[in-house]
Amino acid sequence: MKRIITAALVICLCLALAGCSKENPVTGYKKGDVTLGQYKGLSYTKQVVEVTDEDIENRIKSDLNSHSERVEVTDRAVQNGDIVNIDYVGKIDGEAFDKGSASDQELTIGSGRMIPGFEEEIIGFTTGESKTINVSFPEDYSNADLAGKPATFDITVNKIYETVVPELTEEFVKEKLSYDSIDAYRAAVKSSLEEAAKEEAEQKKFNDVIGAAVNNATFNKDLTSDIAKAKENLIKNYDSMAQSYYNVDAKTLFGALYGMNEDQFDQAMESQAKSNTQYNYMLSAVVEAEKIGATEDEIKEYANTLLADYGVASVEELYKLISDNAEIDGKTLVTEQVKLNKATDVIVDSAVEA
Repeated sequence: MKRIITAALVICLCLALAGCSKENPVTGYKKGDVTLGQYKGLSYTKQVVEVTDEDIENRIKSDLNSHSERVEVTDRAVQNGDIVNIDYVGKIDGEAFDKGSASDQELTIGSGRMIPGFEEEIIGFTTGESKTINVSFPEDYSNADLAGKPATFDITVNKIYETVVPELTEEFVKEKLSYDSIDAYRAAVKSSLEEAAKEEAEQKKFNDVIGAAVNNATFNKDLTSDIAKAKENLIKNYDSMAQSYYNVDAKTLFGALYGMNEDQFDQAMESQAKSNTQYNYMLSAVVEAEKIGATEDEIKEYANTLLADYGVASVEELYKLISDNAEIDGKTLVTEQVKLNKATDVIVDSAVEA
């Protein structure tokens, strides 16, 4: 089963606790920190795995849209859904107003990007045509100087484009999707959706029973400082990934992807750090209760699964990388992670369908 604890999270946890004298060098747990409640034989509601014809058609539609092309239109007027390249000059009482003009601007008609009426008035324009339209700024417009005021816009349509979505043909699936036929493609889509549904069902089972095990446990240790340190390193981890891929910090990336403001980002990190900390303390207690160990073969097997994630070619390189970055022996960290994974198996594999 695919485990939630990723290599990145292992490093994050270890960075939070490096240098402390603890029974568990990865999680910081020591005997007595957690009193376990029920963690074996937990019940869960199995999620039904079902792929409908509508699901298949939606995926096919998505695939076709991903291969759509923008084509310039020269033989008709602007229609809803077209992309237009325009110049415009906005005026109030006959005078151009600040930031009301632009050249070579692309606009999708019907996108709602402009003030009410602006896009609708462009429908019917032909390439090269110039007209003046009359609109009004909304009463709640962000610029108070413009809110509620009538305005005119002198608009010239430079170019018109339409988005052409390919048809589902034998030729298309062979050339663009590398399938022998439409039937083979449909079968592959169905199989992919079924596999995704199964993984989603497994993940729900995992979340439900692990969440129950955490809720059933009593945390005797004040985890405030552990959570704070985990949060600090979680943000560092996200910052590193965001910087690597997008050249921004995590807060900026989460804002762009999920619409989070600064407070919401902070709350999300706090919640995740708390969940991770409680989860790993609970697992450590299960390792202790079940007397879970790790063999050399298990350690090496798990270490090998991490090589690609860390961009190293050997287990020895992995151990050195971890040791250099986490200030803890790399093999020790991987060994403890194997035990935590086995504790997870004890909880999940013993769960009973309700």
